[in-house]
Amino acid sequence: MLSLLTVIHSNVSSTEITSSWQNFLYQKPFPVGPDKTEYRKLTSDYVSTIEVDGRSILKVDPKGLALLAQEAMYDVGFYLRHPIFKNSPTYWMIPKLLTTIAS
Repeated sequence: MLSLLTVIHSNVSSTEITSSWQNFLYQKPFPVGPDKTEYRKLTSDYVSTIEVDGRSILKVDPKGLALLAQEAMYDVGFYLRHPIFKNSPTYWMIPKLLTTIAS
């Protein structure tokens, strides 16, 4: 139903949709391999482990999740900024300004 609505609203012909499916390559949803993601530690204040039925469980305080969401929104707003702003002389000062404003 969703694909039919997409075709109706976007004025895309069924031939164009069929041809796009011909180029489809299947990939496993969660490929296993080494994680090359660079992480940064925000804090360890809101994280602990507890024992439940002999298993160690991660416990995260809701304040820690709020901090994580706040940092994520900041990173998205800054790192996905339009490239034209990179020519601005104040572009690299923005993180410091936003941190100052937030505190």
